[in-house]
Amino acid sequence: MKLKLHFLLLIILNCCFVTTVTAQQPTLEWSKRFNGKDNTLDRVIAVVVDAKGNSYVTGTSEFSWIATVKYSPSGEQLWEVLVKDYSEAVAIAVDSAGGVFVTGKKFNSESSSDFITIRYDAATGLETWTSRYDGPGSGRDEPAAIAVDNLGGVYVTGYSRDPNMASDYTTIRYDAATGQESWVRHYKDLGGRQSVAAAIATDNRGGIYITGRSYSEDYVYQATTIRYDAATGEESWIGQYNESENSDHIGTAIAVDDKGGVYITGYIKTRDYGNISYPTFDYLTVRFDAATGEQTWARRYDGPDSDDDIAGAIAVDNSGGVFVTGYSRSREFVADYTTIRYDAATGEEVWVRHYNGPDNNSDEAMDIAVDNRGGVYVTGYSYRYESDSPDAKYVIIRYSAATGQEDWVNHIDSFHSFGTEASAIAIDNQGGVYIVGTNIATNTTFDLDYVTARYAAETGEETWINRYNRVTNTSDIAFAVVVDAKGNSYVTGSSPKDGSERITTVKYSPTGQQLWVRQVEENSKAIALAVDNRGGVFVTGLRHNEASSTTVTVRYDANTGEEVWKSLYKWPDSHSETGMPTAIAVDSVGGVYVTGYNFGDGDSDDTSPDFLTIRYDAATGEQTWTKLYDGPENGYDRATAIAADNHGGIYVTGYSINGTFTNTVYTTIRYEAATGQEAWIRHYDGPDSNDNLATAIAVDRGSVYVTGFSGYTNSSYATVRYDAATGEEIWARHYKEGPKEASAEPVAIAVDDQGGLFVTGNTFTYSDEGDLVFSEHTTIRYESGTGERSWASSYKESGRSLDHASAMVIDNKGGVYVSGHSYSSDTGFDLMIIHYDSYTGEKVWVEHYDAGSDDRAVDLALDSTGNVIVTGYSYSPETNFDFLTQKYSRETICPTLPDAAIRGGSTVRVGTDNSTYSLSTPGATAFIWSITDPEGKTYTSFTGQGTAAIRVNWPSEPEMYKVSVSYSAGQDCSARKAVTYVHVFDEEAGFVTGGGWTHSPAAPAHEWMRTEGKAYWGVGAKYKAGQQVQTQGSLMLLLESNKYVFRSTNTTEGSLVIADNRAYYTGTGVLTRTDNSGSMTADQRRFAYLVSAVDGDMKGGKGKKSRQPDRLRILVWEVNKDGSRGQVVYDNQLACPGQELNAPACQPISGGNITIHKKGLKSELSLLAASLQAESGGLSAHPTAFSESTTLSFTLERDADYSLELYDLKGALVRKVAEGTARAGRRTEHELVAEGLPQGLYLIRLSTGSEVQTAKIIVQQ
Repeated sequence: MKLKLHFLLLIILNCCFVTTVTAQQPTLEWSKRFNGKDNTLDRVIAVVVDAKGNSYVTGTSEFSWIATVKYSPSGEQLWEVLVKDYSEAVAIAVDSAGGVFVTGKKFNSESSSDFITIRYDAATGLETWTSRYDGPGSGRDEPAAIAVDNLGGVYVTGYSRDPNMASDYTTIRYDAATGQESWVRHYKDLGGRQSVAAAIATDNRGGIYITGRSYSEDYVYQATTIRYDAATGEESWIGQYNESENSDHIGTAIAVDDKGGVYITGYIKTRDYGNISYPTFDYLTVRFDAATGEQTWARRYDGPDSDDDIAGAIAVDNSGGVFVTGYSRSREFVADYTTIRYDAATGEEVWVRHYNGPDNNSDEAMDIAVDNRGGVYVTGYSYRYESDSPDAKYVIIRYSAATGQEDWVNHIDSFHSFGTEASAIAIDNQGGVYIVGTNIATNTTFDLDYVTARYAAETGEETWINRYNRVTNTSDIAFAVVVDAKGNSYVTGSSPKDGSERITTVKYSPTGQQLWVRQVEENSKAIALAVDNRGGVFVTGLRHNEASSTTVTVRYDANTGEEVWKSLYKWPDSHSETGMPTAIAVDSVGGVYVTGYNFGDGDSDDTSPDFLTIRYDAATGEQTWTKLYDGPENGYDRATAIAADNHGGIYVTGYSINGTFTNTVYTTIRYEAATGQEAWIRHYDGPDSNDNLATAIAVDRGSVYVTGFSGYTNSSYATVRYDAATGEEIWARHYKEGPKEASAEPVAIAVDDQGGLFVTGNTFTYSDEGDLVFSEHTTIRYESGTGERSWASSYKESGRSLDHASAMVIDNKGGVYVSGHSYSSDTGFDLMIIHYDSYTGEKVWVEHYDAGSDDRAVDLALDSTGNVIVTGYSYSPETNFDFLTQKYSRETICPTLPDAAIRGGSTVRVGTDNSTYSLSTPGATAFIWSITDPEGKTYTSFTGQGTAAIRVNWPSEPEMYKVSVSYSAGQDCSARKAVTYVHVFDEEAGFVTGGGWTHSPAAPAHEWMRTEGKAYWGVGAKYKAGQQVQTQGSLMLLLESNKYVFRSTNTTEGSLVIADNRAYYTGTGVLTRTDNSGSMTADQRRFAYLVSAVDGDMKGGKGKKSRQPDRLRILVWEVNKDGSRGQVVYDNQLACPGQELNAPACQPISGGNITIHKKGLKSELSLLAASLQAESGGLSAHPTAFSESTTLSFTLERDADYSLELYDLKGALVRKVAEGTARAGRRTEHELVAEGLPQGLYLIRLSTGSEVQTAKIIVQQ
């Protein structure tokens, strides 16, 4: 049986709309668009060119997305594709069969990553396959290089590191067409320690060649090269080069020629330093016989200054040339390009060329290529340091392959050295040379871009240059909106990226502030959305890949947007069709329910769809139960809606088509929420036993209501009531008005608590050819108990041909709201909302919104105060389709809000994250939070702005902060303010002591200050060592004029804050009075106090004398019986009225002193010493700063010979401290005497043969 085209369009598009009306128009509070435009930092890593001259560039965008771009031979950008995951590009290759292959690393955590390899179709950029490799132990797996051959193989090499930090070569072959893993090979050194592959090459004889480094028995690296058979992965031979037991030999690049040669290059790192304070490096180039692995020759190159020479790239030509490039560093630490040609057969050095840029600064070559026209091309980068011009450039040079003569040089400027580097070079077969690099285009921005340039090989003339900067405007389509109890709105929809959709969810505050945006970073489509009463936001949708489609359900934390869990349900791969989630619901006891349909059960040849219902645990995402329903005769069964009640019932409705496609019936099922047990199933087969398709469901305290349409053509609304417990059908009603040939199809149903049941939908009129020519929408009220129709209200507007409803909500206060859109030839589609009186069906108001040619509402919701939030999508020529979300309010009524206190910790340790501060006030809907330091500077490291609660990430330095919130019943209502103070403490920051007297002025408003006189005081507070925070403090205050004595009885735990030259602490105390007879009486009231002190002899807490007076504020207030703050009874700081409690004290003391003690920090040198001590590893010096002597100590993991040497910061050896043999696990100590050493900073170096440790010390005189 053929399903109606208009119903399919309804389900897929959720289309059309209506018009204008009457009084009491709502106020548009805010209108927000979500546009997926993105500007990113883009770092390029590699380039390849195919036989047609197209170039392919890959790199990493915004630090975590692999971005690959294709350019035509003329430089036109043809496509771009992204891997939108926490990943980083490493290498790229192309084959002759239209494949582009990118490999990189996919980060799982700080210590875990996987190989990720992707094939793109070269013509379209479409992803053909993706393969991830997670090595043994699920540790760090990082690819280094990729290559292809002419036999359909893709080869990736790199390393796999296990949790014990041992690594091995990892080489994988994939089938280029399918991505199927053909074989994986690992290579470990003899001790299973450190083997890291760096480069790969293939030949046309079935060979795969890998080079890198591995540990030898002498605990030094040797350059290790391996040949594998391409077809089987069988190891053919291993070639290792290690000329000295005191040096590391590192392979960095590899090439093969067509004459049976395999060539590697890299460097030799000398560990025997001799008379210098750092290792030296020399080029290393080795030839192996490709068939046998026999070493034919090896060459070492030591540059002009016998300093660092590091080779990074190699190439061969078809004329017997082997070319190596890298850089040589002089003793002045300035590098030049160094390029060498060797004779392939003999290894004889034919020529050496250096390139020193015009500014005589560092020049480092990165890559090399050769052509068959006698050219050698080298690229790299040069730094210069001129403030008024670009300070970095990439450079490309052509040399004559035969003579080494420099034919030409060209370059590209950048305005910053950071991030600027030429990465790779390639050549085409049409006389072109390509370089890529990362570049900053202007000196006013810091936007890193890919830069790709093509040059004429013969002349060096720039043919074209192209910059890749990821700025996109995506087509963003909203599907659903929900509102939580606090008035926050959540919108979900789809935003296309890289040719596929992404589920995108946005949160708005009650005032319309966008609080967070989250995406499911996979090819996915949003379907439905729900929120619970436990801070969960749940989105379900469909995730696609080439093999199958999967229901994906995600929970986000409502406050932060953090993804709490993501769960996938995958349909069987064996079927060509895929399934679809259609609806989501939550209950009040931790259940999330998704329904839809699934093609086949995976156990038979039945591929027709079945109802699929899944329960997830809301907290964990665990799939609790899954139910399939296969209706009569194994026909088509599709669930369309779901609802949950508060009595353990889950209700799913949809439709079933029999096996002969002759009849369609409503199918409604009740499941037990806890177990998934099927309680009952009911079918509704309308009066004519014709097509009956259910579209929506609602529940109340004892009934289930289902609506849909009945009739294949000329259909009508069909609404059914069932008993929720038994499934018994109580009544069924049909409704249709308008032309006989029209079809009526409801889209939504809702039931209120006043006996009303509401259904809304659309009536379509078609031409004889089946084209939609007219539509209007109708909303109906039934009496829920009897099914009697109370009213029906149709809406259509003159001059408009298509009026369409999409969603409906009710407010239980006499309001029914319907959203949708309408079409006119003048304005196109306009968003629409209609408000009906639920008792009479009268239209209260109609609102239209026209922002352009296409504006459509798809869903709406109400907040707790009756405001309407509608979402949909809107087209703009500048931004494409955007989510459009709007809030409409009634006439503003501002309730009187009570005073409220901020809840949250008043003391917190430095560096504490996610400290929650909240305000609970009935009627408050708008919140503006502020956190300020004593200088009034704003602290912004918190989330939740615009809501009733924020989460603060406190800094790592102690301070006292003011936390305040302005709250109101809406943006048009007056606001109230609540304030609290938070002491961010550090037990190690120090302590405060002091004593003296001050003038106590008269202040009649304060009970203890009715007369002036002297006030004698003593203050002190510190932290007691221990596992828990223990604050010890005291305050004594003697008022001479009225013979009052106030003394502290308690210091608030964690309230002591030592911040620079300031101290704060709080507590409680008691007051004692002395009368004229000399008798002392205790005041029965409770008092609290704040001490704020400034040590005037410190400036910024760094020990510098400032000769400023010490300052002190003592503030005492009465504590009310309910614990709240009462009247201030004493405040000596009248010189600065109105100051915040965290402001530095401004009242100078009259006598005595205040001292802030900072542990161990007596000078700037000792402050530096403290920071240096933290840098030490196994080697340490105690004390770090000394004037007479210090003790150097270390402990080794194994027995070893060692030497201890002292160097100055220029690298010159000052003194040999000691040498000898250290036993494993035993502490070795040596004394270093300062005599004869000038004051300053020095470096201690501990050498043990296999490793070097350093520590910094300061000599003070």
